[in-house]
Amino acid sequence: GVLDGSAARLAPEGEAALARVQRRLERDIGRLSVPPAGDRPVTLGIGEPFTTTVTVSFVFALILALPFVLFQLYGFLVPALDPREQRHILPLVMSIPFLFLAGVLFGYFVVLPAAVRFFQNFNSSEFNVLVQASPYYKFAATTLLAMGLLFQVPAGIVAVTRAGLITPRRLRQSRRYAVMACGLVAAVLPGDAVTLLLETVPLYILFELGVLLASLAERRSRARAGATELSYGINTPSE
Repeated sequence: GVLDGSAARLAPEGEAALARVQRRLERDIGRLSVPPAGDRPVTLGIGEPFTTTVTVSFVFALILALPFVLFQLYGFLVPALDPREQRHILPLVMSIPFLFLAGVLFGYFVVLPAAVRFFQNFNSSEFNVLVQASPYYKFAATTLLAMGLLFQVPAGIVAVTRAGLITPRRLRQSRRYAVMACGLVAAVLPGDAVTLLLETVPLYILFELGVLLASLAERRSRARAGATELSYGINTPSE
């Protein structure tokens, strides 16, 4: 009942948000049209302007709808969880949309421009570079979504540590491997040496943030367990 009422209240707000996105779609496409400087991507087919617009609309809709989808998913899982599990999962679920949006913004302002410059300038003296709209927007969407997923590292670390698959101590002992992994991921993304550093540092910061949050969660769990044992030990003699 409560969740249904929340969904009913959120539905008009979601529709209004999507309507605003639709009205501003042309401006958003213009902003996303990074290459080439001072020009717009070309279309080669009759239906390409339509299909490209639909693709960009889908990306914006996915980004905007993610918090609502996660809210509904959490509401679906709540009845199966006890209050203690709900307290543990709620902060994790609430952090996912913000981490995703942070990754998308980082990809838009840092990774995507560097990737575009790299590919456009690679052996450009031998080619007349024209950027086709559909492949470019698909590349941009894939890059932004990938960065949004990469920024889920803190939430993923907290999830696996809470599940008992690995401990925060073991993660702290594996810092050098984490640095190597962040560097490899950044190296896979296109860009120059400066961009490589700009991408590696945030990824490693996300790793350290995840380890810190996992350590805090572990300490709270131990403190609660110790308090429970102490309370049990005090009450037992009086029985």
